[in-house]
Amino acid sequence: MIELEVTSLYKHFEKENVISDLNFSSKSSIIGIAGVNGSGKSTLLRCLSGLLKANRGDIIWKLDDKTLTKNDLRNHSGYAAPYVELYEELTVNENLNFILKLRSAENKNGAITEETLKEANALELTDQFYGDLSTGQRQRIKLVSALLHNPNILFLDEPGSNLDAEGRDLIEKIVNKFREPNHMVVLASNIEQELQLCDQIIEL
Repeated sequence: MIELEVTSLYKHFEKENVISDLNFSSKSSIIGIAGVNGSGKSTLLRCLSGLLKANRGDIIWKLDDKTLTKNDLRNHSGYAAPYVELYEELTVNENLNFILKLRSAENKNGAITEETLKEANALELTDQFYGDLSTGQRQRIKLVSALLHNPNILFLDEPGSNLDAEGRDLIEKIVNKFREPNHMVVLASNIEQELQLCDQIIEL
C-alpha cells in the first residue's frame, strides 16, 4: 500500500506565502490538487514529488509500511508536466531510450513497449525529432516518458493541457490503471473532467 502523510506544510518564495499549514493524508488513491491559476498547485506537486523543498513541515511517503527516502521516491515515481521538456534535437525514440537508460540503473523493470506507445497514439512519432512535434504530441510523449519504469506513484501537472478529446480519454485510462493497492496518482488541475477522476481533492 502507498501512504502519504503531509503535516504542517509551509512553502513561501521571498515574502509570498504559497502554502500555509497544509495537513492531509491518503492511502493508495487518486489525489486531486485543485485551485485557480496561481493558487500553488504546481508548487505543492513539486514539494510532494521531492523536486522542491518545503520551508517547514513533513511529507512522509510509505510503501508497504516502509518509509521512502528521497531516492526511493524518485525510483518509484513518474512525473509529467507542461514545463518538463525533453531534448528537441533527439528523436522521440532516442529521448525515451535515454530516459530508460538512466532509470534502468536503478530499476530493471522499465521498457518502452509498443502497447504504451499505441495507447498514447504515439507509435508513429518515434522516429520524429521531439522539437518538430506539436504541443499535443509532446504532451503524449511526456506521459509515456513518465510511465517507462512502471512507477508506483504518478505525478501529473495539468495532464490534459494541449490535448484533444482523445488525449483526455488517455489521461482517464492512465489514471484508472493506477487504481491498485500499491499505486497512487497525484494530479494537479483545474479541469473538472480530470478532478472527477480523483478520490480525494485538496483545494488550494
